[in-house]
Parts: sequence; C-alpha cells; structure tokens
Amino acid sequence: MTPITIGYWDTKGGAEYPKWVASYLGVPFIEKIHNQDWIEKGEKFSLGLDFPNLPYLIDGDFKMCESQAMAYYFAAKANNTEILGGDLFGQAKVRQILDVACDVNSAFQKALWSPQNTDIVSNIKKVVSEGAFPEKIELLSRYLGDRKYFVDDKPTLADLFIADVNQILSLLIRSSGNECPFRKHDNLTNHLRMVRGLPGIAEWIEKDKKLLIPDGVFPFPILDS
Repeated sequence: MTPITIGYWDTKGGAEYPKWVASYLGVPFIEKIHNQDWIEKGEKFSLGLDFPNLPYLIDGDFKMCESQAMAYYFAAKANNTEILGGDLFGQAKVRQILDVACDVNSAFQKALWSPQNTDIVSNIKKVVSEGAFPEKIELLSRYLGDRKYFVDDKPTLADLFIADVNQILSLLIRSSGNECPFRKHDNLTNHLRMVRGLPGIAEWIEKDKKLLIPDGVFPFPILDS
C-alpha cells in the first residue's frame, strides 16, 4: 500500500487523532510538515483542497481535510468496519459518542480562543468548572463505567478520539494551573493509558518526538506530560 501523505504543523496537535487511527489500522503514511508559508505564502490554496485546512491527507489523486473525515477515510482504506462500531447499531453508538466528545472539545476551544476576553487562564478556569464541558465529561465517564471500551469489546473511533481530546485538553488545563475534569475520573485516565498502549499507536507515540503542544503559544509554560 502506497503511503498516504498527512500534512500538518510541526506539532502533534489536531493531526494526532487521524495519525492514531492510521497507525492502529496499519495504514502507512508519511508526514508533510508545514510552517508559516502555509498562511503567508498561500500554500494552503496551492494543493487543490476543497476546504483548505490542516490537517489534510493526499492519497494519489484523492485529497481531503478535517480530522474526523480523515479518520473515516483510513477506516475505509483498511476495509475495517469494527473501528466504526461494527453493525449499524454499533456505528450509531460510536457516532453518538463522537458527537458528545466533539461538544466537549468545542466548548473548550470556544473558551480558549474567545475574542471577548484575553485572559486565557480565567477563560479556562470558567469553562472547566461550569456548563457543558464538565457535565459532558461526567456523562462520558458514567457511560464508560467499568468497561474497557466505549462500544462493545474492541476499540473504535470513539475511544481514539476521546483519548486524544483527553490528553490534549488535560495538558492545557493542568498547564494553566487549573483542575482538570478529566482527571477526576479514574476510568477516563485508565482509558487514555489503554488507548496509548494499543498496537500501532504505542509504536507511533514512541517514534514521534514532536511536541503535543508547543511552548510559547499560550501565556503559561506547557508541562512535560
């Protein structure tokens, strides 16, 4: 199988989830690292992408963006329906959980980049202590319970995406000096550890030395882990 190109910044960030999916499924890929030329010199408009953005993938003549869509493409490329949830019932459950996790991520990102208040630390403190963000994390923890996976007995896109959201947002929240709602739930902490240890994903994490979140982007130092 010819390796697929995944384009992103020189950091893990939003490309980590689709890379986890590809790594777990054994879909080979190579990385194209972009710098500010992506914006300043208009590289984003030179690749023939329908919706120019990072991350993106290029597989021969096929090109697409958006992390969630890329994850589904890798599942199709590997001809693997188990990671989608198996039957239609399981796939609907996975989609439901993905939507909840996307709501969690969106609530945090909205607060993080809000133009209404430049005090990012205060924004983070507010979003992690009230509203949809902590409430939906609580619901995810309750739904997972003492099970290993969110749907049935095998990893799905829901597991990989929630684990990725968990690791990125937990690092940002703790680095800002705030208490992380994810860390209040042992099952979500154990779930993240389990996903990071899955075949393919563990090897990718060991190989990839890029930072999850670069220092200097936010007004506080990023913790080591």
